[in-house]
Amino acid sequence: MKERLISIAKASAVTALILTGLTILFPRPAAAIFGFGDIVFDPSSYATLGKIFTSDASLLTKTIQTYNETVRIYENGLNLYNQAEYMSLRFSQPQRLAWLTATQAAVNDLTQNKYGETVNWPAMVNGRPELASAAWTTAIVPVTHASYLSSEIPGSSRLLAHLASVETLDGSAAKCLSTIAQYRENAAANLAPTQSLATAQTDGSDSTNSQIEQLNLMNAAQAQANNEARSQGAVEACLVEQQILANKVQRDAVADHISFLGKANDYAATDSAPWGGAKAALASYRAQ
Repeated sequence: MKERLISIAKASAVTALILTGLTILFPRPAAAIFGFGDIVFDPSSYATLGKIFTSDASLLTKTIQTYNETVRIYENGLNLYNQAEYMSLRFSQPQRLAWLTATQAAVNDLTQNKYGETVNWPAMVNGRPELASAAWTTAIVPVTHASYLSSEIPGSSRLLAHLASVETLDGSAAKCLSTIAQYRENAAANLAPTQSLATAQTDGSDSTNSQIEQLNLMNAAQAQANNEARSQGAVEACLVEQQILANKVQRDAVADHISFLGKANDYAATDSAPWGGAKAALASYRAQ
């Protein structure tokens, strides 16, 4: 037992000399090896050293194993230090500021209002979505004297189709105007958060440049971009809706023209010619 203790003591002494030599040769990472630095502390490595000290191997074997494990600890510490140093690199604030691009500012609507026909229009377009319906209703030509259409059958009446065009255009226009107004209202409200994020992104100090802070900035930018994409999606949906309604109006006009030509053709085929050239006039009209 006594000889075993002496052997362990010798191995510890040799190990201490090796570690002291490494400390002298590599003073900066060595502090981290013993846990006093700001780089790394690896408890598994120290557990390995403990196993080496208490093993039954020869003194030379323990010394070699201790040296190899110490070198591994040093290399790990050095790698982590180099990685931390690399991760601490950043662009300077002047470099970041050079990346900023100009944002297109919204221009206020300047619609004139002589007699009240557009009294709500400028305020609505500039960011008052609650005024959309009133602004549209005041500015359009109303449909009057339409009670005679009550006897028409939907789906087979050209007049009801034209009335449907007017009604759907009114509904869509009011909704899409509200969407535009809401978009501009949101843009004004989002200006401060956008500028705050831009300020943080162009900051070159330690307070915003850790890995976690940079990831948070990226997440915030992505969240703002997602909100903007959803807002623009609503506006684009209105554009598609308006195009569909415009296509309906054009389609109804073509269908109405074809139907008229069919009726004219039926008239020309069934009525006699003594109408003073009416049949020839209708034929000439169809050819044009």
